[in-house]
Amino acid sequence: MSRLFIAMRWKRVLTMALNALLAATFAAKNELHAQSADPVPSGAVTSNDFLQSMTPGSLTNRTTSHPFPIGPFAAPVRVPEAESQPTPAAHNPTANGTRAQATATAEYQVPAQEHGQPVQDHGQPAQESSQIVGSGVASSSLPQVVDNPRSDYSPDITTRIPHAGSMATGAIRSASTPRAPWRLRDWLGLDPIQPNILVGYEVMHLRRSNDSGGDVSKGGDFGRMDPDISGRYTVTRLLGSLEQVEFVFTGPFHWGRNMSIPGPVDSNLDFGSSQASNSSALNAADDHRQSQTIQLASYEVNHRSSGDGLSSYLVGLRILDHNERYHLESTKGASTGDFRLSTDNVLAGGQVGLSLSRPLSQRFSLGASMSLGAYFDFASGSFQVLNDSTTLADKSDHDFRVTWMAQPRGFLNYRVTENSVLYAGYEGWYFRRLATAADQRLGNVLSPDSFALRTRDDQLFYGWTAGISAKF
Repeated sequence: MSRLFIAMRWKRVLTMALNALLAATFAAKNELHAQSADPVPSGAVTSNDFLQSMTPGSLTNRTTSHPFPIGPFAAPVRVPEAESQPTPAAHNPTANGTRAQATATAEYQVPAQEHGQPVQDHGQPAQESSQIVGSGVASSSLPQVVDNPRSDYSPDITTRIPHAGSMATGAIRSASTPRAPWRLRDWLGLDPIQPNILVGYEVMHLRRSNDSGGDVSKGGDFGRMDPDISGRYTVTRLLGSLEQVEFVFTGPFHWGRNMSIPGPVDSNLDFGSSQASNSSALNAADDHRQSQTIQLASYEVNHRSSGDGLSSYLVGLRILDHNERYHLESTKGASTGDFRLSTDNVLAGGQVGLSLSRPLSQRFSLGASMSLGAYFDFASGSFQVLNDSTTLADKSDHDFRVTWMAQPRGFLNYRVTENSVLYAGYEGWYFRRLATAADQRLGNVLSPDSFALRTRDDQLFYGWTAGISAKF
């Protein structure tokens, strides 16, 4: 009897539990049906919105996030709250749309974090949104729409760069991105937009004005030296549109003249009353052959500045090398005689200059320039007298003094292109008090004190020039 009572009691309990389970199932079914009939919350994003956001310009800009909404550079951004976002006119939250929304979000979202928090534009941490998409994915992970399809981004995906709408100057390269060491332009600090180097070549046709004197032979005077043609080479580093540093090399110039005189002929050399004057082959010679050469070269490093593009001034360092060589060769029977005289001037110092130009048309301009320098002159000189293989005299002397040099110039420019110019001009080089061969005064060449170097000869070189320059 007790067993029957216990069995009936358990049957009642099981029946009540089954009825409760059925009632709960029915209630859950009605609730799900009612939920599917409700409109999608205004703060949620559906699959239709997501697919429309993939088309540029189809939706208005809802946020100022990074221009890349998907892919490896995507970053979670904040979705506006429900009250600030308009409710879509119609939604169709089907199962296929929900699965497509969840699949697209899971496939394309690769959040970038900074200090463990999602990062939004302007470097501020984004606030997580609790809005739920139909599939149950948080809407804060959705890529957002931007109205600027262009983007500049750093190769380092962990470095955030503000998008163009958040800065007046647009996107810039992150400071944490290292400069490519293999780019020569970056390594030299060259401007990728403006020209950085100016290269110029100029043909110079200069003549020496003072050609008188210098003759040691009594047979006749030298003729005038022919002009020499050399070049001026310029390499300039542009430091902007108004400043530059330039290196200029001019020369080397070579002027020379020769003369042959038949004998009998004597020299102007003084041997005194010694026996050497009678045995020297330089006097009562069968012939004299004399020659003279002059060399000139210039090295400059200048800093040039311009105020308005039509005028400029320079400050720089300069070295000039001026030297002369005179040689007299004599023949008297089987004997030969030689006389050699040389002078050297090495000028080192500083210079300043001013250049002015005036446009004549869109391409032509006329101008003038002047440079003036003060230099230390390291002067030296020597001479030798030989009779056959016997050295009769070998003397030398040197001097140190301060001198100056002026270089006036007039020019006409023709601008071929924006970065290339043709020019022609006329200029002069005036040296104050140099040591020259013609200015030396020799006494008795056999006397111990027969030679004292003189540095009192002014020199002028002048002539025309023409050249071209180009910027790179």
